[in-house]
Amino acid sequence: MKYNEYKKSKEKYRELSDKLKALSNPTRFFIVEKLCNQECSVWQLTEMIGCSMPTISRHLYILMKAGIINYSESKNRHIYKLISPTARKLLEYSKKL
Repeated sequence: MKYNEYKKSKEKYRELSDKLKALSNPTRFFIVEKLCNQECSVWQLTEMIGCSMPTISRHLYILMKAGIINYSESKNRHIYKLISPTARKLLEYSKKL
């Protein structure tokens, strides 16, 4: 591969790297796995994981920044959902490891 090819692809690799970094934390991996099956509020995730709301919110922020999840508002609550088909496939693949 020539340097110019790498230079053109660098942004694509950066985005993929950001997604992998976001998923490298066990709590965030668990959150993404749960969001594969259902949408959840911060409160629901806090109950499932046993962490404080600020801690869960920080994990959700990192996942959102990586483009893995998003949220919608419903009655003063944020309901989170998985938006990255790549993350879903990665989770499915990881179960086979």
